[in-house]
Amino acid sequence: MAPRSFYKLRPPGSLKEAEAALVAACGGVNAKSRIGRTQLANCADADHPDRHLPADVVLDLETQCGVPHVTRYLALEQRH
Repeated sequence: MAPRSFYKLRPPGSLKEAEAALVAACGGVNAKSRIGRTQLANCADADHPDRHLPADVVLDLETQCGVPHVTRYLALEQRH
């Protein structure tokens, strides 16, 4: 039997995809953050379209991993 995968597809080019990439780049739901593991998972989960990472958490995570996944997405959306 193949191992069970918990990876969920996010709409390509979406904010959810950028948030999931950021969380993954920082070590997944075990990333150091002021919000808990469940909240991190929900913010990166396409099944929760109304939940997103708070701006201060995005800043902290992008600083930790050194890759501005969410900031890059937002800048591209605004044509910057």
